[in-house]
Amino acid sequence: MSTIIHSTTIVTADMNRLVHHNAAIAIEGDHIAAIGPSDEILARFPQAERINGRGKAVMPGFANCHTHFTLTMSRGVTENNSYREQPNYGKTVNVPLRPELGAEELRVMAQLGVLEALRCGTTLAMEVGAGIDVYAKEIVSSGLRLVLAEQASDRASGWIGDPGPFEVNAELGEQ
Repeated sequence: MSTIIHSTTIVTADMNRLVHHNAAIAIEGDHIAAIGPSDEILARFPQAERINGRGKAVMPGFANCHTHFTLTMSRGVTENNSYREQPNYGKTVNVPLRPELGAEELRVMAQLGVLEALRCGTTLAMEVGAGIDVYAKEIVSSGLRLVLAEQASDRASGWIGDPGPFEVNAELGEQ
């Protein structure tokens, strides 16, 4: 079965970065069959399901190369409470502003983060964190293409971005 999204703006990811206005995209199965002027594409695929895309845009999915889905509840808080002389991360900012979450709460926050990502056009994400196994099933079941990057550190003290020497603790790294 074919589907056509017509009367829309189509942003391509081709080498010329073309943007097609009052255009249509024909989709057959999981492949793009054609892109072109709406009238032309509608005539080529008369039996296709039609979706009016007026006032909308069709574009390639976005990739989020570093996310923390379970921190959805903290959006905007860290940025507004950072010190001018420090980066927007580190123990002095993140820890007091995010309570410890239980397993069920982590799963719910991760699901909310994934839903917001999908709603905004993200189709690929790399989730970075510790304890991802607690909520991995929920984010994988979303259909989002994922890289799950379990985070580990052997830094003996301090946080990423803290000034001072980097002291290694082999036991911590092993843990």
